[in-house]
Amino acid sequence: MFMERKIYNSELWNNKQGETESLPSFMTRFKNMLSKVEGISNKSALEALRGALRCPSAFCQEMSINTPLIAKVTEGTSDRYTERFKAVYPLLKDVALADAPGKEEVRLVTEPIFEFSIKFAAEAEEATTIAIWCVTKNIDCCRCWFTNYHEEYPKASVALLKKFVEEWDDHSPELLSSYYSINLLKRTMNNFLLLNKKGSRNIPLFIEADDYVNYLIKKVN
Repeated sequence: MFMERKIYNSELWNNKQGETESLPSFMTRFKNMLSKVEGISNKSALEALRGALRCPSAFCQEMSINTPLIAKVTEGTSDRYTERFKAVYPLLKDVALADAPGKEEVRLVTEPIFEFSIKFAAEAEEATTIAIWCVTKNIDCCRCWFTNYHEEYPKASVALLKKFVEEWDDHSPELLSSYYSINLLKRTMNNFLLLNKKGSRNIPLFIEADDYVNYLIKKVN
């Protein structure tokens, strides 16, 4: 299938990032070209993207994975990886969902994407937005969130909580759509309160987190 697509969509398969073209600019152009290719699979889209990028070898290794569902962060500078996330991951989310119509498929897509995006939520607005999208589509992402809260990504978790508070009216219909979802969200928020107390009530970050968590608990109850 990939070889057939390559023959009939030469503009996409021969597309390359320019020597002086920024990653965000290239990704906008690539996504526009990709939208014109009907029926393209995850594997083929990522193959075309991988071949077109002018990027560090570590990123090429990441993109060599056939599916975005298990993409991992490799070692590197924060700025470079934040730029990468802003440009690439919204596209990967869209491509992944194209072949994930069922509940189980969505679960397989959202959990790894959430785990990846939470790493950048304190630095990139796009990461926060995608992390929230993951939780609304799959409430079990809260389990991953709890695992990463605040031991590894305290600022990211606070950024995510803040966004949930600000956009509660937009996301509450999905978050409160079932007893299971309500119960898991409530348990997660209560566990966050306990973790904040174990951290330190004197640290402004945890105090801010408490404010957001208490707000969400009231909304869920």
